[in-house]
Amino acid sequence: LGQRLATLGAGALLEALQKVEAGTASYHLQDAGQMTYAPMLRKSDGDLEWTLTAVQVDRAMRAYRPWPGVRLPLGAARVEIVAGGPVPGWWFTDAQDHRGDPPPGSVLQVIDRSDAQGIVMQTGSGPFLVQRLKPAGKREMSGVEYARGQRNLVARP
Repeated sequence: LGQRLATLGAGALLEALQKVEAGTASYHLQDAGQMTYAPMLRKSDGDLEWTLTAVQVDRAMRAYRPWPGVRLPLGAARVEIVAGGPVPGWWFTDAQDHRGDPPPGSVLQVIDRSDAQGIVMQTGSGPFLVQRLKPAGKREMSGVEYARGQRNLVARP
């Protein structure tokens, strides 16, 4: 889709420039009722909290990548979440299903299986799997690597 849109956009731009150069371009005012305003992004726009829904965190990750990035608290530090996504409720084992509703920001599980790896965090609406992250001043790493080095990152009993 991206390649197709790039080709169409290049052709449309070339056609518009040719019309401007020839003096045949027509100009139309934009309907003020249809206008929207998007403010300039600030680095602080990427500082989020786990009280958002899992879908909102996922959308923010796509919207704010590569800049300003999404930073969320994980253990005692705020880290940039590089890859992850919402987790369906059925994905958990029976042992994790009946723990009640943990507060947003709780570590539910650290998973290191062949089919999935990462840290499962509770959001305002359900679980979110953090697959890759980048601590401040350090290299990007998997969620499992990060969890191995954090003594204060404990899954809820």
